[in-house]
Amino acid sequence: AEMACSVGAEGSIVAVGRLSQGQSAVIDNFCPGMLRLPTVGTGANLDYEEVIGLMPDLVVGGVELEPLQHLERLGVTTFSSFPRHPLDVLTQIRTIGGLLGRPRQAERVAEFLDSLYMLVIARTASLSEDERPLVYYARTTPLVTLGGGVNNEVIRLIGGRSATSTLPG
Repeated sequence: AEMACSVGAEGSIVAVGRLSQGQSAVIDNFCPGMLRLPTVGTGANLDYEEVIGLMPDLVVGGVELEPLQHLERLGVTTFSSFPRHPLDVLTQIRTIGGLLGRPRQAERVAEFLDSLYMLVIARTASLSEDERPLVYYARTTPLVTLGGGVNNEVIRLIGGRSATSTLPG
């Protein structure tokens, strides 16, 4: 939902997963209209009947592929969006923008984010380990802590050390 919103396609979104609402600063602050949309669940708790009833042109999901594969068998076009590195976000914004008929907007967003990444990387690359602050990134309710992943890489790119980088998952 956040990527669709970033390319100006908020009006194309007919529902959101339960994890999106209340847990995303982008939605809460920049796409508040999405807070009024129906929630259809996520992963194993996805309400397939509700999704099919909404007749979406596209369903964007995350890491759990089984629900997306089930929707594809039912004739729904799907896209799995689960960036593993911050720069993967750029590719996925371009892809989602293209799927939503907004390739120019998506390219502008991706170029802007890429320029920010490069600026931050240039400014933090020379920091020694001792100069990098230890950062604990927390999100979701209940609190979930994960090791690895895109959030730890973002922390590293912006000049920090992730407190959870050695944890599995």
